Amino acid sequence: MLGAGLSTAYLGWGLVAQQRVDAIAAASLAGTPNADAPRLVVATPFNTLLWRVVVLTREGYLEGQYSLVADRGPIRFEAHAFERSLLAEAGGVWAVQRLLWFSQGFQRADEVDGELHLSDLRMGQHPVFFFTHAVARRETEGWVAIEPRSIPQPRVREGQLFALWQRIWRGDPGPVASAGAALTTESGRRFEAAQAAEAKGGTSPAASASK
Repeated sequence: MLGAGLSTAYLGWGLVAQQRVDAIAAASLAGTPNADAPRLVVATPFNTLLWRVVVLTREGYLEGQYSLVADRGPIRFEAHAFERSLLAEAGGVWAVQRLLWFSQGFQRADEVDGELHLSDLRMGQHPVFFFTHAVARRETEGWVAIEPRSIPQPRVREGQLFALWQRIWRGDPGPVASAGAALTTESGRRFEAAQAAEAKGGTSPAASASK
């Protein structure tokens, strides 16, 4: 009984935390071309305090992190581009269709030595994604399906886990305003306006696409 109760409480907290970070992501993207773009909010490994946000864009995707403990203000996103046309070119390959369906479109495509590699954006963090597969080979007539195979990725190192711990408790080391500091950037002003609207019970200006 105790174990079931703790498990339920943990799952409940995780859901609340995810919704909170999604609202912060919506406010951070408000007023930008990606305000209504599909986005994903997932916890980083081994915790529910540091969350990762992925936003699909025309050029590729945005990636940002938010610590519920240490971060204040808008999420700082980094843009990562890839050739989205590869997904359309290989759209007839069954493995491509299947992986896009399974991941709800959160796939990165790269051509490596004449092969098409798909990486699941939900698992990992740029530039390393845990589930990367070779699914097709470029031939004269276009992309030809191959037997899908997993592409080995670098193993997680102790230093990376320490960096994750530091990120949870010390916040974003990048150019994001600290608590109490004035938000002078355009994104900061949009964030403040969106947060104020939410506090008054209004609808967030950025519709969540993570549902």
